[in-house]
Amino acid sequence: MPMLSGYNIALTSGRDELEYYNTRTDGPSGVECYVESAAGKEFAIVYSDYNFDGTCVEVECYIDGNRIARKTAYPGKRRMAIWGMRTSATSKACFKFSEIRVIDDDEADGATGGPCMGLIEVRLHRVREEHRHIRNPHHRRQHQQYNPRPIALADVPLSEKSKKGGWHRITVGTRQVASAWTPSNTHTVKLDPGGRPFASFRFHYRPGGILAAEGIMPCAKAPDPTPVPDASRQPLATTDLAQSKIKSEPAPAATASGVPIEVIEIEDDEIYLRPQDRPRSPITVRDYHGEVIDLTLD
Repeated sequence: MPMLSGYNIALTSGRDELEYYNTRTDGPSGVECYVESAAGKEFAIVYSDYNFDGTCVEVECYIDGNRIARKTAYPGKRRMAIWGMRTSATSKACFKFSEIRVIDDDEADGATGGPCMGLIEVRLHRVREEHRHIRNPHHRRQHQQYNPRPIALADVPLSEKSKKGGWHRITVGTRQVASAWTPSNTHTVKLDPGGRPFASFRFHYRPGGILAAEGIMPCAKAPDPTPVPDASRQPLATTDLAQSKIKSEPAPAATASGVPIEVIEIEDDEIYLRPQDRPRSPITVRDYHGEVIDLTLD
């Protein structure tokens, strides 16, 4: 993903960074792209600072239109990974791509997922930290207690009207033990005009089949077909070679009356006999001048 103002946001899965497609800038402070999602794949959002100017930056993460995390990168913090959301005072759950469950309109209660379904957005704000003063004892006690919030990434079914069939969504994945939650004694004050972010990174995630069908990512190359061996070029086995040298015995022929006829088999080398090899005829004809001799039997 291109850098904005010396800052970069990346999506990683394991040790690999996801590939980005159709990357384009949206003015001087915005950039967006498409990434391929795979059901069951867990990922993390990685923030990097290449400015080295000592700016305090607040990183806000929005997934499918819901603010999931807000972290402060203090001066000198070059890299920070946001790999999940807190589910209890001592645990967190990873971000995970999941398939969208679609149900009938009558049962969905109008749940369509909203216009930001399929979008990961990270907003960067320049901030200043100030000490938090809570004078009311009741508010102080509430501030020091962990208040569980509904999980915004719950896997709830969507209505068929959402037309999100075949899409993916982001839910919580593997739960892991995290550092115990502690109340913050500071709060941040946004320094950018109007509270708008000075940099915004938008990732549109879709299944690979949808991205390929829309021409956003190249189609997967089909594997080469396995060549079929030519039987005519295969060497004969020893048993097959021996069988090929054995001549089949001809079946005995028969006349119309059903009387079998003896068949004499003539070998190939007996067909082409030289004249001197032929046996002498037993019939002897004398020399009769001008007289025709009839040798036919009566």
